[in-house]
Amino acid sequence: MITATNVQSFCGEWATFCERFADKISGRESSFYSLPLELIKPLQSTIPNWLTAEAVTFEEEFANLCGRHNVVGVAAGRPVPYGWLTFATQSAGQGEPLTLSDLKWLGWDQFWSLETANRLLNVGADRTEPLRRQLQAFIGWLITNPAYVSQVAEFKAREKDKLATGEPLEDDEELLAAFVEFCAEWQLDGMATWDLPIPRGVNLSDLAIPLCTRDESINLTLPATIRLPARWPLNDLMRDLRRNAISDRLAGWLEVLDQSGGDGKGLHRYRQMLPLHFYRNVVLKSRYGDHFSGHVELLDVAFADFFGDIREDSVKKLRLGIERRLKGE
Repeated sequence: MITATNVQSFCGEWATFCERFADKISGRESSFYSLPLELIKPLQSTIPNWLTAEAVTFEEEFANLCGRHNVVGVAAGRPVPYGWLTFATQSAGQGEPLTLSDLKWLGWDQFWSLETANRLLNVGADRTEPLRRQLQAFIGWLITNPAYVSQVAEFKAREKDKLATGEPLEDDEELLAAFVEFCAEWQLDGMATWDLPIPRGVNLSDLAIPLCTRDESINLTLPATIRLPARWPLNDLMRDLRRNAISDRLAGWLEVLDQSGGDGKGLHRYRQMLPLHFYRNVVLKSRYGDHFSGHVELLDVAFADFFGDIREDSVKKLRLGIERRLKGE
C-alpha cells in the first residue's frame, strides 16, 4: 500500500542511498529497478566474481530498501509499486491484512469495518488468483511482443523530446490522446513505467464499469433472481464475446487463451517469461550487460535456481523463445 507517508519515507531513504552509491546510480535512466534477493544469491553462487563484492552490497541494500516499501524500483525519483512480478502462492488469510489507516486512505471505512474488509479481501484473493495468473501471463506475452515494444519505444522517444522542451506533458493533448488509444488497444489500465504495463483488471464487484473502459470490456448482466446451471456453457459464450471485443493487436493472445485449455501450459510459459525477461534483459542487462559474454548458460542456471521449479534447460528454452518473439519470428 503506497500512501503519501510511505512515499515520503521512501524518498528520504532513497536520497541517502543515492549519496552512498552515487557512482552506481548517476547517469542511469530515470527508471531504476531492484533485483530480488532470491536472484542475487544464485548469481553469486553460480557465477563467482561475476558481481564484485561492492556490486553485491549495492544490489542487496537496494533490494532491501525496495522490499521494505513493497516497490520494484524508482522512476523519476519516486517509488514504483508493481505487484505483477510476484508469483503469489499464498492462500486466503495468509496475506498482509489491511490496517485501519489503509482502510481510511482507500475510503472503504464508509462501507465496511476493518474486519469485514479483510475478510472480503481474503475471499476475493482465492477467487481472483487464477485470473491474476492469466494477467501475469498476458504481461509476459505483451512485453515480448515486437509490435507492442516498438510502440512503447515511440512513446518513450516522444516523451523525451517533450520533456526537453520544458513544457508539461499534460499540455500535449495529441500525445495524451495517443496514449489513451494505445492503452485501449492493448487492454491496459496504464503504465507503472515504460517497462511495466498495468493490465486491465477484472470487475467482480457488481458495480458499474467506468464508461471509459466499457467499450473494450465484456459486460454480462444477470438478474439476481436466476442462477446459471452447472453445465451452462459460460466459457463458450465468453470466448465468442472476447473475439468481438478485443483489438486485432491481441489476436495472438486469443490464440494462447484458446490453446491453453485446462492445463494452462501456454499461459504458464508466458507467466515465466515475465520475470525472466524483465530481470534478465531489462534490469541485469542495463547494469551488467558487458558481463553477459561467456556466461549465458550459467545465467540460465542462476535463473533456474531463482524460479526453483524448473531446470536450466527449460530456462534456456524460455530465453530463446523470448529472443525469437522479440525478433518477430
